[in-house]
Amino acid sequence: MAAPANAGFKPAYTLSGGPPAILYFPLVTATAYKIGNVLRISATSGSAAKQVAAGTAILGVAVRDVALTSASVTKMPVWIADGNTVFEAKKIVTGVPQNNVGDPADIVVGSVYNYRINTAASTKVAKIVGYHPDEATTAHTGCRYYVMFEKSIFGNTARQAGPG
Repeated sequence: MAAPANAGFKPAYTLSGGPPAILYFPLVTATAYKIGNVLRISATSGSAAKQVAAGTAILGVAVRDVALTSASVTKMPVWIADGNTVFEAKKIVTGVPQNNVGDPADIVVGSVYNYRINTAASTKVAKIVGYHPDEATTAHTGCRYYVMFEKSIFGNTARQAGPG
């Protein structure tokens, strides 16, 4: 799958070997979305809203960009955070990839579009289940990890997983 231009999340693989599940959700009015944004359901509108608070149950990840002025777009395709889809995300601090497998992780919003993970955060909504095979096994910044969302709307319980 194409990598988002930002440091957002993207599907890495599915446990079933098939494509990740995509569902469509209404958008929050006057909001811009970028591919890779982590989404939740808005408590006030029931729309797909960008994740901003740690600990909120996850809906999934935005499949495409939607400009702020896209009044013609009323629904957003979302890669669903379920017990099948494993997402790739970067860690914001230096890490040794193999030392973090199995660790809980939280979503960090570095800017409007910059969604990453951090294992030092207090509220853990994801679990690191692996790391990209091209990663160096020495300490470095921006490691690409594979994560599953433990706190999701679709009731996922992350478990140890690997590609294929």
